[in-house]
Amino acid sequence: MPAARSPLVGRADLINAVIADLAAAVLVTLDGVGGVGKTSVALAVAREMAAAMSVTVVELKPHRDPDLVAAAVATTLGLHDNDERTILSTLVEWLRTKRMLLVLDNCEHLIDGVAAFVDAILDGAPGVRILATSREALRVEGERIRPVPPLPVPPEGQHQSARHVRDLAYDSVQLLVTRAADVGLLDFGDTADPELVSLLVRRLGGIPLAIVLAAGRLRGMGLRDMLESSRGLLAVLDRSGRDSTDGHQTLRDCIAWSESLCSPAGRDLWMRLSVFAGDFDIQAAEAVCADRDSNGLIGAESIVDVLDSLVWASVVTREQTVDGQARYRLLDPIRDYGLTLLQTSTPDGDTQWHERHAEFFCRVATEVAAKRFSPCDSLVVDTVRHHMPDFRVAVTWCLSHIHLTDMAISLLAALSQATTWFTAASVAEGQRYLIRALGMPDARPSIQRMVVFTHTVWHAMLQNDPAAEDWANRCQHAAKETAESEPRHAVTAHALADFAEGVHLLFGKEDARAIDVLGNAVAALRSGEMPTYFHLSTLYLAQAGMKFDDLAVADRASQECLVHAEAHAAGHSLSWARWVRGLVELEIGEAAKARERFEQALRVQRDLGTYWGTEFMVETLARCAAVAREHLRAAQLLGAASKLSTVAGADNSGPSFPAPHTTTENLIREHLGAEQYRSAYHAGASLTFDDAVALALGEQSTSVLSDRQFEVARLVAQGLTNEAIAKELHIAESTVHTHVRDVLRKLKVSNRAGIAAWFTRYAANP
Repeated sequence: MPAARSPLVGRADLINAVIADLAAAVLVTLDGVGGVGKTSVALAVAREMAAAMSVTVVELKPHRDPDLVAAAVATTLGLHDNDERTILSTLVEWLRTKRMLLVLDNCEHLIDGVAAFVDAILDGAPGVRILATSREALRVEGERIRPVPPLPVPPEGQHQSARHVRDLAYDSVQLLVTRAADVGLLDFGDTADPELVSLLVRRLGGIPLAIVLAAGRLRGMGLRDMLESSRGLLAVLDRSGRDSTDGHQTLRDCIAWSESLCSPAGRDLWMRLSVFAGDFDIQAAEAVCADRDSNGLIGAESIVDVLDSLVWASVVTREQTVDGQARYRLLDPIRDYGLTLLQTSTPDGDTQWHERHAEFFCRVATEVAAKRFSPCDSLVVDTVRHHMPDFRVAVTWCLSHIHLTDMAISLLAALSQATTWFTAASVAEGQRYLIRALGMPDARPSIQRMVVFTHTVWHAMLQNDPAAEDWANRCQHAAKETAESEPRHAVTAHALADFAEGVHLLFGKEDARAIDVLGNAVAALRSGEMPTYFHLSTLYLAQAGMKFDDLAVADRASQECLVHAEAHAAGHSLSWARWVRGLVELEIGEAAKARERFEQALRVQRDLGTYWGTEFMVETLARCAAVAREHLRAAQLLGAASKLSTVAGADNSGPSFPAPHTTTENLIREHLGAEQYRSAYHAGASLTFDDAVALALGEQSTSVLSDRQFEVARLVAQGLTNEAIAKELHIAESTVHTHVRDVLRKLKVSNRAGIAAWFTRYAANP
């Protein structure tokens, strides 16, 4: 949940009312026009309630498919169920015993999907309360609608009793004064004309976003000039669907008024920047938005100046990163307005700029994918997560335009190679994109298309999709087409098809021929052209050897997998290589060595924030504990693994085990007895994700910080900011924010001073 960056003016009573609503109703919808502050109120309510119950905030604005609302919520919660047909039921089951406030932000564009999702959750999870923000009601039984009104404004004539603006006790005025101070006008409340201020906030309708935009203009022009310029407000834009409200018209007028004050170059750049769904830097703005014609209005050399003018106008927000780089963002209402202008004000609408946006992010994805199997793989995960809103926009645009088929294939191939669907989204979402891409006409045979086919087969297996066999056959056919079209890629194309077929044989048919087929893939990929798929092929070949009792194959493949990952220093892949090598070592009686590998693998998964696979590692650590005669702990770990399998979305088609769950369970039951086993198992199953992982790693509890969290706590105690910590540890600032949040929760302190005090005590008596 993001921290509050500035005080919320004039909403205390509303926040208390919403909290009271949630005590009486299972669903509360904050209803209001765009820019009125629904999200700010919802987050303030969430912060107030976080002390009493678990709180999760799900941002729905980046999502476009109503059928994937459950997937979006599951991803936020860390429940990566691969089968979109079961995601909702998995969520309901996971939430059934929880006491949680679920905040669904920006629901209006997914209204039907959100309504269906909310219905199911409320029916099956009685301890869950849902707080939604939307421009229209969900119309779900039990919904209580709480309007978020504009801030109160002074009535006409009220200014006459005020000597200073500060004497006007209206929240809209106080917000204007506060934001004026933020842009350097510290004496605005004492020197501004109360009559003009009253007139301005009335014309802005008390809409917080409109007031913020006006405050941004105060630095460059006087109040009277501002009011005279605003008399010729542009006509309200048409709004599809339901009739717009007067408040929404006021907000549109305000944004249109800001547009009317922009230079022609500023207006054009605003429109072009609206194709970005997330934040961007100067290089991205130049690549996507600069005119390529030397006679154009916005050349690459002028982007910085024009962008800076939009920042000062409060059209674009700017933040500094740890390395001093500026990143920019359009607030959603402003982005939506600019996109509408772009679609209606130019001859080709938004086509040119969306295509350039897609081209740019296709390059970003390709560059990221190239670093996937390298020491930079943790940065790959951070980058993919950061850019996921723009990747979604680019993918959706390409899939909607036939002439961009090849770009769609290339983009999806790169995102798949970067493990996007396991680390930043869901397999269900990725599979939808992949299938749509393979259904587009006129796709030329290519190695990128083979990658898409390969992942489609793999994902189908993870989803227990009956169509997996058909996809495997189509993948073989595509390999032949690619070999004929691009002879130099023939070996690689057939190797990818063999990998896909081998996975299908291993998990879909449980056929020992998987050993030979995966062996062929390993032999062909050993040249090093596609190291990620060599890694995956050796990983699954080792599992096939274990499954079909060919320990020699498993031994060779697991060693080769480990050596290969170590040579590339690919941390995420190395964790899986250690895990599969540990399986073999456990089988041949080297339990202590296996346990060490499993723990190393699990630590990497936790530090990356990647839930996928943790249940497999905890399951094998349970086996190690049983072998070491730690039967009570082993039973707890089996219970913890069952909990993690729900969190991570595991299914029966996941990696197989040489010592299956039932074998481990029987061994433990024999020593503990049924009653003690059941008690220990349920104790493990009741743990949170963090507690379950801590138990598996031998940590006392979640109050014991991970190595990375301890480092963050040490630097916080030294007084470093999140930016400075990110620079010191060479990680993303967003990752530092997550670590600080988790440290606060684990130490049960409320601020950074509390962390510093804890660390001081720890340093004195570790």
